[in-house]
Amino acid sequence: MSKTIVLITHDINHAARFTERVILLKEGEIFAQGEPVKIISMENMKAVFSTDVSIEYDSNKRPYILI
Repeated sequence: MSKTIVLITHDINHAARFTERVILLKEGEIFAQGEPVKIISMENMKAVFSTDVSIEYDSNKRPYILI
């Protein structure tokens, strides 16, 4: 039996650490969705939030954003 939990958060690092899939919104529309390691990128963060970020990866290859 599988379960689905919907989490809504503005903390991208929290979403990347605890989820298997993320949906990135821009102006109320879906900009990108999928695995955090594929969706949370410098290019997507720049496009959605208009800011440069640095991305590190933890031991489980989960992205961690540094502003």
